[in-house]
Amino acid sequence: MKITKKRNRYRNYLSLEALVILLVMGIFRLVPDVKWASVVAGFLFIGSSLGILYWETRYPDFKKHASFWGVLVFFIFSALPIFILRLWHWDIAFDQVQFLGFSGPELHKTSNNIFILMMVCFFADSYLESKREQEQAQ
Repeated sequence: MKITKKRNRYRNYLSLEALVILLVMGIFRLVPDVKWASVVAGFLFIGSSLGILYWETRYPDFKKHASFWGVLVFFIFSALPIFILRLWHWDIAFDQVQFLGFSGPELHKTSNNIFILMMVCFFADSYLESKREQEQAQ
């Protein structure tokens, strides 16, 4: 009998965010207006973040996992502010937008780094979950 290993939720989050990145890249290639492409991309990042946050809060110990905090930080300090800034400054090119002394491209670079940190949180929690499952199986 073959024992199948169940896929932990953190791997699902990794897959979801990888799909979001692929969709965003496709949107920016297919949608000719960069401003509208950024709105759709923003909805994807906000929607995936809210979905993961909702799913995580269904677990009683969600505050103990780096993934919850990583997504929360990405949502509050990255996805939502950049989306709002793009809408607020609709008539200005994003590279001309300034917020708290940072330019649009600097904010976007910071957002990319926060996104990577969030993905690292998923990897870490996935690894820890796998270790817990191995210990319970023994």
